[in-house]
Amino acid sequence: MTVKRRQIGAVDQLAIGRRRAPRLVLRTRRDAFDLAMAEAELKRLALRWRDLVANRGRWRFGEKEMAVLQGKAKKDLERMGLFDAQLEALAGAEVVEVSIPFESEKEGWAARILPWEHLLYAATRGLSAGRPVTVVRHLARPALRQRGSGPGGPGFVFVGSQPGALRKGSLEAERRLVETALRPKKGLSLSTPSLEDLRKSLQKAAPRIVHLAGFDTYEGLRLLDAVDPLATDETKLLDGFYLRDELGDPISVGAEELAKAVAAARPALVGCNFFHSASRVAALMVAYGAQAALGFQDERDEALGEQLFAGFYRRLRASSGDLLFAFTETLRALRSSDELRGTVVSLWSERSLVGTARTVRGGAAKPSHLAIGRPAPVSRRRVPVEEALALEVVPTRDLNYSALHNGAGLFKSFRIRKMAPIPAAVAAAIDVEVVLHAGDQQLPYRQRLNLHEADVADLGAQVTVPLTSQLYRSLRESVQTCLYVRVSAAETKLYEKTHPVRLLAVDEWQDDPIGGPWLPSFVLSRDPAVARVIDAARRYLVALADDSTAGFDGYQSDDAAATDRQARAIWYALLHDRTIGYINPPPTFTESSQRLRSPSEVLETRVGTCIDTSLLLAACFESIGLSPVVFLLTDHAFPGYWRTDQAASDFLVSAGERERPDPLQDRRYPWRIEKSRFGDLVALVRDDKLVVLESTFLTSRGTFSDALDEAAGNLKDERKFASMIDIQIARTNGVTPLPERLDRGEWR
Repeated sequence: MTVKRRQIGAVDQLAIGRRRAPRLVLRTRRDAFDLAMAEAELKRLALRWRDLVANRGRWRFGEKEMAVLQGKAKKDLERMGLFDAQLEALAGAEVVEVSIPFESEKEGWAARILPWEHLLYAATRGLSAGRPVTVVRHLARPALRQRGSGPGGPGFVFVGSQPGALRKGSLEAERRLVETALRPKKGLSLSTPSLEDLRKSLQKAAPRIVHLAGFDTYEGLRLLDAVDPLATDETKLLDGFYLRDELGDPISVGAEELAKAVAAARPALVGCNFFHSASRVAALMVAYGAQAALGFQDERDEALGEQLFAGFYRRLRASSGDLLFAFTETLRALRSSDELRGTVVSLWSERSLVGTARTVRGGAAKPSHLAIGRPAPVSRRRVPVEEALALEVVPTRDLNYSALHNGAGLFKSFRIRKMAPIPAAVAAAIDVEVVLHAGDQQLPYRQRLNLHEADVADLGAQVTVPLTSQLYRSLRESVQTCLYVRVSAAETKLYEKTHPVRLLAVDEWQDDPIGGPWLPSFVLSRDPAVARVIDAARRYLVALADDSTAGFDGYQSDDAAATDRQARAIWYALLHDRTIGYINPPPTFTESSQRLRSPSEVLETRVGTCIDTSLLLAACFESIGLSPVVFLLTDHAFPGYWRTDQAASDFLVSAGERERPDPLQDRRYPWRIEKSRFGDLVALVRDDKLVVLESTFLTSRGTFSDALDEAAGNLKDERKFASMIDIQIARTNGVTPLPERLDRGEWR
């Protein structure tokens, strides 16, 4: 059956008008500042900052790039009427509230999608000692008649939606976790409802709190794309949430339709635990009747949603519904443990929380509470630790060396959830042991956790093992082995199991979501053969520069022509001194894998594929200080380089004004530039800021100029473009080359 991915109520909300934007106000407990900007300008600014946040993983976070961002933020806020004195006041405030009037979904959307949290942090960064400004959002809309829970109605409704091909494990553990935090006297769970079922169920139940868990439009599309890549028109997608249609297939429900269905029940709070849920979904929940809503501006780590909502609900219950206290304290706890990792969490409310609600440190003002109802009494029965802690352990079946080398972890999922209170001494003594067997060697991981304050421990990306096994470091074919896992709490065994896994060959690259991002680790700039190529290229560089003292200095000369001469010299050294022929890829016995030849292997055997020669050139460029890239098409690969260091830096902090994020972009791997920026890349090549080469012309004795022309022609068909891998962005994000392989079969 064809998977349907249409969207309910998708309308073009982004027509740029000429009138002035709605009146915006920034409030602290002491001050209020009016903002003014033409609507068309605000729309452009909002789209640009949304794209900047979406691509924040590409930022190098060096002083140079952060200074550029700070300058952009200050300039944009000055255009709104905020100058140094006002920014100092905002930087010193504990909480800043953005008040945004609401008229309709089609009007005023720019102020709602603008990531105020990042904009204000960037602008005040030098004034607040790096401390993030806590931002809340007030949606100023006409007062609506509130309706609480009916007689005997549930105080809490959990909506878990995983329709059709989107089913990815169970949401039962999340349901139990958030219910444990809230302790409602009566709860209701809805599993993958249709939009009409959701509307009717909530109208009947009239809950105080609704929690939505599942997939937003963009994440759902990424998962469904593997099932049926042609089943949707991506240009019509907007923020939304996947429910099921009348046939049980996935259907993306637009933010406005979803909000009308949920908010019609007038809940006190709606929690949106899915990507891209803050700008439109959560805002419209409040617009159509909810008192408050919480969501994520962009994407976040998978387990962070559970951790955030569990802590938020627990503090909300403990404070009898003090919304601001629960939010600020939860953010404070997550920031102290670096859990947020740049994630934007947005809290929307129908009433202003600043000045009417107490802050974390207290105050004279009367607290502003949500009517969430009284929690159920705590049971006096002591829950055994085996029942209080729920474990989810799913190892990765095929272990890719390059992924492990970069700390990708051994598990698809490894979480420990605290479902009931446990003694502090037990919570502080949770021991995890993982052992990967590689021949006669054991590669161990051990850690002691403290779950006294935390609700969730996510070990999926943390569990790594030392890659010191001689067997694994010289593995030329895949082998079967096992992974031992044991978890105990204060000597009480909670989990013990040995899982079968497969070790893939060291030179095997998987072109799939698990192994694909680690291609930069196969750019081996310290391979001994690269040094020999650079040495041979020196005489070509001297001739091209007509300078006997010419050397490879990367971007130091700040001259694009000098950069091109260095690249040409390397090309002709490979062309004339190291003759290379074309050959098909080596055989593999794993689906979607390819064996990659190192520079030494290419030059010793004098053969290589398109991707082998691309990686060879990229390694040579990186070794002399240039910033290389590798373009991946559906059936081809070719390399390139940034002509100047400034061009590379400008690309890092650049952003467009697109209507929507790229639905197939995976934010976890910012060095992989996906389809949404294809037009930008073509323009950069056309403007001579990015140089591309057809590396297979090395095997056909082609000139450097011919290689330039052929590679530019490779970018004529957008349908064939898969991604561009920026090696320097990967290095900035910790993706390092694999160890060098020596002739005797060992690695270092």
